[in-house]
Amino acid sequence: MFDGIPPTLLSERRKRLVSDGLLERQGAGRRETHASAPHGRRIEPELQALRDFGAGRMPDGWESGVPPEVLRG
Repeated sequence: MFDGIPPTLLSERRKRLVSDGLLERQGAGRRETHASAPHGRRIEPELQALRDFGAGRMPDGWESGVPPEVLRG
């Protein structure tokens, strides 16, 4: 899980992204995952641009605390 984010907050944000049509739930229970929904895939270029913009302004070494799947472009 992500350090520094309470599980309840992460769950709440995922539910909101699903209800907004940006994510889709896959599986159930402990095997549940989330993937981009069609609407979410349409805005991926903008999200990647925001990620790249922010990454260029972070202090040295910040990448070590971020899961690799977040940094994939």
